[in-house]
Formats: sequence, structure tokens, C-alpha cells
Amino acid sequence: MIKYQPIDKEFDSKGVHFKQLKREGLVCLYELSKSNWLTNSYEVFILKETPETHWPNGTTSPAREIEPSTSLWGDQGWSLTTKEFALKKFNEVLSTIEANKGRVEKRGRHKKS
Repeated sequence: MIKYQPIDKEFDSKGVHFKQLKREGLVCLYELSKSNWLTNSYEVFILKETPETHWPNGTTSPAREIEPSTSLWGDQGWSLTTKEFALKKFNEVLSTIEANKGRVEKRGRHKKS
């Protein structure tokens, strides 16, 4: 079993501070802040587990959890303006994953002959 390096609970990217408020499985809720912003914003996303990567320059990135790419935003990641909306989306995403998980498990069952 591959052990993935977890995403940081707090980090800075392009001048924005990200702070994890909630996580269940691969679903995360982060608060985003910046010193010149009037209010904070929020992101809910489904993490992707990516394998170890060997780069042409000889460096290696470990197997790790990453945010979805911008091309998947709206499908696996969402930007929200209030904490209330973000919590609602977080719970909605969890419910959808749980519902789909149940369907997959049911489909995978076979009757014994």
C-alpha cells in the first residue's frame, strides 16, 4: 500500500494563506486569507493522490496528496465566498461521495450460485 504525504494543514501560495478548517477522507475545507483582502474566502476540494514523480532534473517528489488542477475546478474543487456556503458544500460533497460509494459497492457484489 502506498503511503501518500498528506497535504499541509497550513501553507502559503502566491501570497495567499491557506488554513485547513475541516477534512474527512479526501474532502477538505480551507480558509484563504490575504492581508489586503477585506474578507476571507473558502475552498472545498477533493484531494488527488499522486504517485512518486521523477523529474528530468533528477529530483523526486514523493507520493502525495494534491489539490485538483484548475481544469477540474467546478467538478472536484469549489471556491466559496462565506464559511456558511463552504460548510454546506463540504457536507454536500461528502454526501455525494458516500452515496456513490454505496452504489459502487452494490454493483460490485455478486450472487453466489
